[in-house]
Amino acid sequence: MLRFSIALLMSLGAAVALAAATFLLLASLRGAVNSFWPIRLSSTKLTSKDIYELTRSTITAAGLTAGVFAAVYAYRKQRVEEAASRRADSEHLSSRYQSAADQLGNDKAAVRLAGVYALARLADEWPEQRQTCIDVLCAYYRMHSEGEELATGEREVRETILSSIMAHLDEDSDESWRGYGFNLQRAFFDTDIYLLDGIGEETFFDVTGAVFADSKLVINKPPGGNFGIFVAQRATFKGSTTVEIAGWYKEGAIDFRDAELQGGRLDLTRIRVDGVDLDFQGATFSGTSAYFSGANFVAGHARFDRTVFKAGDVDFNHVTFGTGVASFRYASYESANLTFEDVEGEQPIGLPGNLWQPRPARTPG
Repeated sequence: MLRFSIALLMSLGAAVALAAATFLLLASLRGAVNSFWPIRLSSTKLTSKDIYELTRSTITAAGLTAGVFAAVYAYRKQRVEEAASRRADSEHLSSRYQSAADQLGNDKAAVRLAGVYALARLADEWPEQRQTCIDVLCAYYRMHSEGEELATGEREVRETILSSIMAHLDEDSDESWRGYGFNLQRAFFDTDIYLLDGIGEETFFDVTGAVFADSKLVINKPPGGNFGIFVAQRATFKGSTTVEIAGWYKEGAIDFRDAELQGGRLDLTRIRVDGVDLDFQGATFSGTSAYFSGANFVAGHARFDRTVFKAGDVDFNHVTFGTGVASFRYASYESANLTFEDVEGEQPIGLPGNLWQPRPARTPG
C-alpha cells in the first residue's frame, strides 16, 4: 500500500510539473516569458482569452503526453506479465517432465506405462523441449538388450513407446515429431515398425548397431518425397525379419553400411533412387532373400562396394541403372545366387561382366 501511495504521489507530481512546463513553454511562444530559469516575465500582457487558450492547449498537450506514457506503461506491464506467465508455464512443464521421468523409473509396469503417455503428451505441448522428451523415450527403449526376459507389462511399455513414435511420424499427426532425432542405437527390436509416411524431411532415425529379430521394418512414402536420414550401420537383421522400403526419393540417405542380413527378406522392389543415397557398403548378405527387381536407380548413389554376397538369393532383375549411380567395387560373390537379368541402363561400376544381362535391344518395326 505504501509503495502504491508513493508511486501515486510521484505520478501526480510529474503530471503537475509537466503541466507547468507546458504552460510556460506556450506562454513563451506568446512572448509572455523571457526565460525559464530563473523565470522572468516580459512586459507583454496576457488577456483572459490568451490565458484560456494557453490553459486549454496545456491540458491538451499534457493529456497527449500522459496518454503516451500510459501506453508505454501498459505495454511494459504486459511484457512483464507475459514473461511471468512464461516462467510459470515453464516451471509447470518442468514439473510435469520430472514427474513423467520418475514414473518411467517406477517398479510397476502400469506406472511406467503412464509415464510413457505423460512424456509423449508433454512432447506435444512443449516444442522447446520436445527433443529432450523424445531422447528419454528412446533411452528407455535402448535399456533392454537381446536375450533379456521381459514381463508382459514391460513388453507393453516398450511397444507403446514404438507406437507413439510411429504415430507422431505419420503425416496426419496433430503434433508431428518429424524433423527430430531418434537415437535407437544398439536397441533390440522384436516388434514390427511401420513408417508408412516415411520418416520425414530432416528426421534422423538412427538404429546403428541394433538387432532386429523376427520382426518387420516397413518404410514407405508417396512419390517425390524427402526420405530423411535412416541409419542402420552395423545393424543385424536375423531370423524371419523382413525389411521393406518403397517410394520415390530425391533427397536423404538410407544407410546399411556394414549391416548383417542373416536370413529373412529384404524388399526394395518399389524404390526409386532419384537423388537419395542408398548405401550397402560392407554389408553382408547371408542366406537373405533380397529383392531389388524393378527398382529404378536414376540419380544419386546406390553403393554396394565391399558388400559380401555370401548366400541366399539376390535379385536385381528388371532394374534400371542410371549413369554412374550404382557401384559394386570390391564386392565378393560367394555362394549367393545373384542375378541381373533383363536390366536396363549402364552397367554398374565394378560389377563383373558375366553377371550383367541387359535387356535385348528392340528391333525397329
